[in-house]
Amino acid sequence: MKKRTNPIFLLVVALVLVGCQLPGGGIVQPTLSQAEIDATLVSARTAAYQTIEAEVAATELARPTNTLLPSPTFTLLPSSTPYPTYTPYPTLTPRPYYTLPPTKTPTSIYSPTPTATATSSAYNCTIVSVSPAPGTKLNPREDFDARWTIKNTGTETWLKTSTDYRYSSGEKMHKHGDIYDLTVDVARGAQVDLLVDMLAPTNPGTYSATWKLVTGSQVICTMTVEIKVK
Repeated sequence: MKKRTNPIFLLVVALVLVGCQLPGGGIVQPTLSQAEIDATLVSARTAAYQTIEAEVAATELARPTNTLLPSPTFTLLPSSTPYPTYTPYPTLTPRPYYTLPPTKTPTSIYSPTPTATATSSAYNCTIVSVSPAPGTKLNPREDFDARWTIKNTGTETWLKTSTDYRYSSGEKMHKHGDIYDLTVDVARGAQVDLLVDMLAPTNPGTYSATWKLVTGSQVICTMTVEIKVK
């Protein structure tokens, strides 16, 4: 900064110079000593400096106070949410197909209308009824009786001593022997019930068995029983 000259200092200097100069142009020696002159100059200079400092201080006070600008506030941007990692679908492995073997169906002999054929007119019969009826459903291992009611339509009597009924073919469902004797003589036109104690097979299916009424070497009747296991 450039310092300004104090007016008081200039006035003192001017008075000293005027006092040293006469109206006729001649120079008069100063009546003050050099020490006094120096003291006067120092005093004037000090006063000038003080005046300058006072003006500078007043100027500084007059200046407006610097207002601090508010610190900028930074707003953080929201964090970006990463996309989920792509997970590929697992490759499907085709399952092998298994072909089950066909269920074995027991072979059975079935006669939808049981009939008996005699070897001659002397020995002949008619089947009146069959129990259980063909196609009757039974549980596995269920106990039942095969019953045939037959009528003597021949000319000869069926003697119990020479006539019997026996297993011929089909599923062996009977629980006891293969041959049974007649319990009574059966005359011409009479009826008799023939019974066999049986047991249904274990596996589901249709089963049948054939029995025959014979006398000696003559076949009088052919009888069939048929059931279905659930």
